[in-house]
Amino acid sequence: MSFCSEILFQPIVDTAGYRILAHHCDVGMVDVAIRAAAALSTDGLYLIRTCSENPRCHAIREATRLSGLPPANIVFEIPISVVVREPNHWASVCDEYRQSGFGIALAGAGSIPRTLRIIRDLRPDYIKLDRMVIRHIERLSCAMTVRGLADLAEEWGGRVIADGVERLLVVENLWLLDVYLMQGALLGKGSPQLARNDSADLVSLAQALSVGNSREEPVHALGASGSHF
Repeated sequence: MSFCSEILFQPIVDTAGYRILAHHCDVGMVDVAIRAAAALSTDGLYLIRTCSENPRCHAIREATRLSGLPPANIVFEIPISVVVREPNHWASVCDEYRQSGFGIALAGAGSIPRTLRIIRDLRPDYIKLDRMVIRHIERLSCAMTVRGLADLAEEWGGRVIADGVERLLVVENLWLLDVYLMQGALLGKGSPQLARNDSADLVSLAQALSVGNSREEPVHALGASGSHF
C-alpha cells in the first residue's frame, strides 16, 4: 500500500455554487502531506494542518520544490490554541511562510475568548471557525461570533470557513450570516482521493437545499451582544 492511500483529504466547499474550493489534510507531517497532495494533483488548493513548534521552513520549502506543487496552492492551517501560547513566535513563522509564497489559515477561531487582536495581527488568508461554534450556530452568542469573525476577515480580504458542518440547518443558518465556505461530513468525508464537484454528497446537498427541507428552526435574528471572541 502506498503512503498516499493512507492519507485522507476532506473537501472544503464553496456552497454558493456547490463547488470545491480546496481539500484539507491533517497527517501530522507536513512534508508527507505535501507529497501526497502533489501525487493527486498539482492544480488544487490544499489546507495542511501544522502545529509544530519547529516548523522547519527550509525543509517544507524543499519538499514543496521536489513535489512540483506551487507554494501558492498550499495554505498552512495553524490552531489558534497553539498561537495564543506563543504569539510572537507564530507571527514570525507566518511571516516566513508568506515570504515563501504559502498561505495561512487560523483554525479553531471563536473557541478561545479575547483572541481578536491575535487574529487581526496575523491577518490570515482564512479564518476557520471552531466546530463547537458551528454545532451550536442556532445560539445567538455563536451566531454573533461567526458574524463578527466574518466582518473581521473582510478588513484584509480574508475569508472564513465553517468547520464541522453536519446538518442542513447549519448550512442555511450560515448562509443567513453570509458564510459560504464549509467543511464537514455533510459535504464530504475524508478520502484518499480528491472529491469532485459532481460528487454524490454535493449533488444531494444541492437537491435538499433547493426544496428547503431542513425542517428546523433558523438562527435567531442578530440584535444582541454575545460574541466572546
